[in-house]
Amino acid sequence: MRLYERKDYYPKAFSDSVHGGKHKALQAAKAWRDEVLAGIEERGQHRRKRGREPTLFSGRSPSGVDGVKLRHHIDSQGRRAVSWAAEWSDKPFKRTIRTFSVRKYGYRGAFLWAVYYRAKAIGKEVDLRKLVMPPPPAGLREWMDANGLLRKKVDYSKYIITA
Repeated sequence: MRLYERKDYYPKAFSDSVHGGKHKALQAAKAWRDEVLAGIEERGQHRRKRGREPTLFSGRSPSGVDGVKLRHHIDSQGRRAVSWAAEWSDKPFKRTIRTFSVRKYGYRGAFLWAVYYRAKAIGKEVDLRKLVMPPPPAGLREWMDANGLLRKKVDYSKYIITA
């Protein structure tokens, strides 16, 4: 059995032959696990808390919006696929991702749609007219400029969200 708590690593083997069978080895492993976890909690090293309030702007995301990221890769037909993705969690351990193609909506439009869906999903209010959009990476910018994807116009009136 191996336990990982942040950077700490706790390995221990529970052989069937040493403990007198599978059932007894399993019981010994569970008892050891509970003992180690109790020691961790006594030292004040608690596990990461789940269920925290979702945020829209924390400053830690490269896009400037939590749960919104730029994705780009080469698809199965050899074409470059670029999209903005919005990500959120409706239930514990269930992640929802919605992507918006830069080819279809333009760089700015895809970004705004991703932010719109992320805000709507977590019940936050945002005025997308005031949103500062991150610039595209250098190589991606050249590709988008060559394909006319930076010049698409966006109607901001339908992107104002009130929760």
